[in-house]
Amino acid sequence: MSTEYQNVMDQKEMVAQYIAQLIEHADEICANPEMSEAPSPFTLFFSPSFFNRYRLCEKVCLGDLLRCWTTPEDTPWRRMNEQGHLCYIVPGCTNSGFHDACDSVTRHMLLNLKGGIGGFRPSFISYMRKPVCPEPMSLPQVIARIAKHPRVIVNIPHASTYLPKHCGLSCPREDQERIARYSADLYTDEMAPAGCFAVTAPVSRIVVDTERFVDDAQEPAAKLGSGVIPTRAYDGTELRNLPSEKSRKKLLRRYYYPHHEELAQATRIDLDIFSTARILDLHSYPETYNMPGVVGEKRPEVCIGFEDYHCPRALAEALADCAARHGLTAALNDPYSGSVVPLDFYHKDPRVISVMLEIKRSCYMDEQTLEKHEGMKTIRRFVAEATDILSTYPAD
Repeated sequence: MSTEYQNVMDQKEMVAQYIAQLIEHADEICANPEMSEAPSPFTLFFSPSFFNRYRLCEKVCLGDLLRCWTTPEDTPWRRMNEQGHLCYIVPGCTNSGFHDACDSVTRHMLLNLKGGIGGFRPSFISYMRKPVCPEPMSLPQVIARIAKHPRVIVNIPHASTYLPKHCGLSCPREDQERIARYSADLYTDEMAPAGCFAVTAPVSRIVVDTERFVDDAQEPAAKLGSGVIPTRAYDGTELRNLPSEKSRKKLLRRYYYPHHEELAQATRIDLDIFSTARILDLHSYPETYNMPGVVGEKRPEVCIGFEDYHCPRALAEALADCAARHGLTAALNDPYSGSVVPLDFYHKDPRVISVMLEIKRSCYMDEQTLEKHEGMKTIRRFVAEATDILSTYPAD
């Protein structure tokens, strides 16, 4: 793959991951007349229903409704007039020629727009906007300006209870479903606040555990049958025989590597934009049965896991204080320690800050019925505040 093509793909992925913020910002500009000295054209010529479709097209198609031009590339639809305004013209066709005529940001926004806009494109639209910045800005610079703080990348490896067919489990299906539910970190996928970028494992941890090392020699839990491809459940039930090398590679290729690549890609993107990346490794843990690595009987309601290389102790302590404000007991690296970091950055790039939250399940659910209770509201408020602290914590 050429470097140029890879760069285009990187830009497309960056826009895809930040599409909500880009469109929200464009919407803000459209709604605020102070940001433009030129009114939207043709306002008086369309019926309300037609105009609504037009406004949607306006907000999504024009990537450079951002405060300044986002790329230095020349396009046939941008020019500076004598009054010092940037003028934009969008050609009215929807084929590949349209995409080729757009700047890269708008092109990627179009390709990533879900649901489409009814096939409507204006024939010719001219905009005149005064540039806010004297020089073009790169896409990472624009996103950093809009977002202000790095988002939080939330790793959710154990929320799923999905058991695909032909995944190699040999115990009865009824046992599979029971074990999948009782071993899952249920509802952790509902705890991540809006605005985070969630990377959620698609299958139950009894199929593939994305939180384990691929090499069983590096994974302490593998000795207990709880490695990356588990062979034994938390209660001792045999899940499967030791898989063949072919079956193992197939499961890893389908479920493990894509999860970690998505996590790594999100990390790379945020390093490009903010020169830092913030990861929240979100888990829950039980009181009703023992799990590998859990020792002692007194367990805090919130365990904050971290490593000094990837998380300042002051940040971990700030999260413990946050838990206390919500009436939750907290401990650092007890009963679990550490937090996930993509291997490309692990102990290599201190700009990647990662912290783990392990929440005791009895705080938000009945461990027998597996139903949520009122405590879930407290946990969601705590995780939301903890996420803000992680996002805004000053970079070195």
